[in-house]
Amino acid sequence: MRVASASVAQRVKSLTYSVSQTDPARTISPQAPPVKVELDRFTCRLEGARLTVIPSDDYDDEASAIAVLAPLLRGWEAKTDLVDGYPLRFDFLTAQLEEVDPPPDEQIVHASTAAVAIQVLEPTVRQERLEYPLPDPAIRFEGHLTELLRPRWRQVLRGKDSLTTVAYVIVTTLEEHCGGLAKAATTLNISSNVLTELRRLASVPDPQRGRKASKWTGILTDEHMWWIREACAVILRRLLEHEAGADISHKITKADFLQSLPKK
Repeated sequence: MRVASASVAQRVKSLTYSVSQTDPARTISPQAPPVKVELDRFTCRLEGARLTVIPSDDYDDEASAIAVLAPLLRGWEAKTDLVDGYPLRFDFLTAQLEEVDPPPDEQIVHASTAAVAIQVLEPTVRQERLEYPLPDPAIRFEGHLTELLRPRWRQVLRGKDSLTTVAYVIVTTLEEHCGGLAKAATTLNISSNVLTELRRLASVPDPQRGRKASKWTGILTDEHMWWIREACAVILRRLLEHEAGADISHKITKADFLQSLPKK
């Protein structure tokens, strides 16, 4: 298959991306072995801080190759974040272009580069994974709502946003886009009492942990906060799977959580 015009004189030989680990508390070991995976019609080799991608199809310029590859990489990023918990980010660095039919014993390679922003993260206590998280073939892209909510959730995990505030944002966003909590539960195949309980807890007017103040104060215990965090993580993973068209036949219920809520 050729994704180019018949008059093309060169094609993309490879694309190179930098690999950033966006959570300083959960990182991949520098000794992690390299991995080679097929991402649709792209062969990807992940090693160190570089991802090298070789397309199976012909692209006459880097922009067309990047455009096809981009949603696949966004899906991989989202999966490393919401499923594996060791988020990666891929940023384009350079492309190599080669002549389509060069003379014998001659190959002309053209390099193209893009500017890269380097972010220095402050040191922190961290967990280290020994292998790279691989893409899920069923998650070929990151859907609109997942893309909208994932950055806010990442801020919670880094301690830079309120858990109860973002939990409320998650549940009300689903409620708004699905036409109510009941429809959101049906759409995502999640027990409705999971969503209603999350909404209730996110609205408790705890002066220290709540998202809002009220003359009728409530209390959010450590167990409540744990449950809210766990529920948000599970719901966002399911949202990612649903928007990508993955299998969501398993219904998520309160029994899927490792720890039960304290009795009222």
